[in-house]
Amino acid sequence: MQNKPRHKLQLADYISLAVLLSTCIGIHFLLTGHTKFAILCGGISFILDTLDGYAARKLNQSSEFGRQMDSMIDLITYPIFSALFIQLILIPNIWGALVGFFVIATAALRLLDFNNNGFIKHKGKLYYRGLVVCHISLITSLLVILTNLIQIP
Repeated sequence: MQNKPRHKLQLADYISLAVLLSTCIGIHFLLTGHTKFAILCGGISFILDTLDGYAARKLNQSSEFGRQMDSMIDLITYPIFSALFIQLILIPNIWGALVGFFVIATAALRLLDFNNNGFIKHKGKLYYRGLVVCHISLITSLLVILTNLIQIP
C-alpha cells in the first residue's frame, strides 16, 4: 500500500488554525466565567472562518484536506462551543447537557453529509444542505445576551 504525500499547509489552512485557536481561548473564557470575552472570541472565530474560505478560493488553494480540516474545526467552533454555552449558561442542568448533545449530534451529521455530498446545485447556484452550523453559535450568543438583558424572575 502506497502512502499519499502529506498535505502542505497553505495560508487558508493557517487561517483555519487561527479559528481553532480563537475558539480554544473562547472556551477557556467560558469555563472561567468570562462570558463576554467568550462571545467576543466566538465572533473572531466566525470572521476568521469566513476569511479562510475566501482565501482558499481567491488564492486557488481549495483542497480536499482543507475541506475536511474546515469541517473538523467547524464542529468545535460552532456546535461544541454552543453546547457549552447552553449547558453552562442557558440551561445549567441535565436538560442543558441533552440539548447540547442534540446540537453537537445534528451538526456532526450535517457536516458529514456535506463532506460526503457537497453542495446542492439549483438553477446554477450552489447551496448548503440544511442549516449552516455557524448559525447555531449566532443563535446561542444572542440567547445569552438576551438572558443577560432580560431578567426573568
